[in-house]
Amino acid sequence: MSVQPAETDLLQHSISPLLAGQALTLAPIEHYFVADQRADYPLTFLSMATLTGQVDRPAFERAMAVAVARTPFLSARLQTTSRGRSTWQIDQTVAPVVKWVDGEWPLDTASLNTIDLRNEPGIRTWVGQWQGLTRVVMQIHHACVDGVGSCQFVGDLVTAYARELERGVGHELRPIEPATLEYRLKIERPAGPRPSLWRVIRFLAIQTNQFFNRRPIILQPSQHTKDKPAPALFPNVEERVLDENQAAELRTWSTAHGATANEALLAVFYQTLAQWNALHPGPGKWLRVLVPTNLRGLKHQETPACNLLGFAFLDRRPDECNSPVALLPEIVRQLGLVKKNLLGRTFLDAIAVVHSLGLLQWMTSACQSTATAVFSNPGDPSRRFLSRLPKFKGKPVFGNLILEAFTGVTPLRPGTRVGLLVTGNQTRLNLTWNTDPNYFTAEDRAALIARYEANLQAMLAGE
Repeated sequence: MSVQPAETDLLQHSISPLLAGQALTLAPIEHYFVADQRADYPLTFLSMATLTGQVDRPAFERAMAVAVARTPFLSARLQTTSRGRSTWQIDQTVAPVVKWVDGEWPLDTASLNTIDLRNEPGIRTWVGQWQGLTRVVMQIHHACVDGVGSCQFVGDLVTAYARELERGVGHELRPIEPATLEYRLKIERPAGPRPSLWRVIRFLAIQTNQFFNRRPIILQPSQHTKDKPAPALFPNVEERVLDENQAAELRTWSTAHGATANEALLAVFYQTLAQWNALHPGPGKWLRVLVPTNLRGLKHQETPACNLLGFAFLDRRPDECNSPVALLPEIVRQLGLVKKNLLGRTFLDAIAVVHSLGLLQWMTSACQSTATAVFSNPGDPSRRFLSRLPKFKGKPVFGNLILEAFTGVTPLRPGTRVGLLVTGNQTRLNLTWNTDPNYFTAEDRAALIARYEANLQAMLAGE
């Protein structure tokens, strides 16, 4: 009997068996994600792939087993020690479950309830197929991996799938080293002269004071009713696409203004939030946008998919956001500082201190709102695939499938009612909107998106 490539890959390329039975320490951001889990606000996110072609079901399921075995926290359970400390316990016996359905959107509201990491793995997968296309939807607990980590996971999945169909010829799974998981426990400071202890204390004091004393605006729905809307889908998701010509126009305009397309999109995001708040005033005085930051560096090239992210909180007064062109230089400056100085790790330092004092659960439950909205742009997800795949018209090809689009949905927290995730490739940009279904109706979401698109077109037209 011939050996399937997946069987060989599970033996040669998996790391979960090497970690089985070990109690692994939670990183500060993982402690935060566990503490902030709520039944009505699951701390999970969606990763969604749209594919041309029909998936070979047995090959996909074997490839999923390989990818999960290479991503240890997706097969882990949370356990509590005798001293009350939470740890990861790797369970190599976990078999990932894939639900197969007919239709374009393979899940509904009831499918997306909270993932209990003490009793189940941190990933759920649905596959829907229709008219020669396939959509793969994965619900992932944020304590297990971050957005970039989910891209790395999908890279392993599609590479293992291609190996299945092509008998292991022509595609190689990236090397990973379990010992590098330790890097996520303490993110190193950027290279260069180390600041004095006084400067560090002063900086943390200023940041902490601003975070807790500046009340972020909580966006309000267009109509205040006693009854919460009943969404047809949780989360409230809507995807919009900038085609190749539109994306090129945005990049050309941004370059001419000394910015990136990401920075330009963020400037319009602020403008739109300010306009919405002017029409439907809410509590708070500052527009605070949470921007997840990728903290990976060269030393993390062999680190398995996990959480290596920080949070940057960018505050602006609403009256500073009337013109995205005027706001753009400040956004370029802020994001430049965030990237250069790894400012996203400041939030991790604060979490570590609060957790050491035993106050993390209190902090997450007592905080009314940490941000007005979330803006995330991981770029081209296929560039996070550390295994190289052939491309057709700029789109990755694996086996009998072509990756048309890879998008996602950011999780929302209480008081943070809008999320925008930007992904793309050489031929398109995908803008995936998520609004709080407990407050915003589909009509509200459509109105918010229409305002954003009108603002974007006006900016590009010089109006």
